[in-house]
Amino acid sequence: MISTVDQHNTPHNSVVVYQSDGEDLYIQTGANTLKARNIMQNNKRTLQVGLNYEKK
Repeated sequence: MISTVDQHNTPHNSVVVYQSDGEDLYIQTGANTLKARNIMQNNKRTLQVGLNYEKK
């Protein structure tokens, strides 16, 4: 999940799929989505990553 804030500091949460190269995390989104517009206007954001652990 990525959390962004708009110009009024109102939070917006979106579920995203990510990919990692071991050092950086990448997400894909459209240029006109609210999360992309929020990031372009205000670079404050958080990313919550869930891990899938298998039971043994």
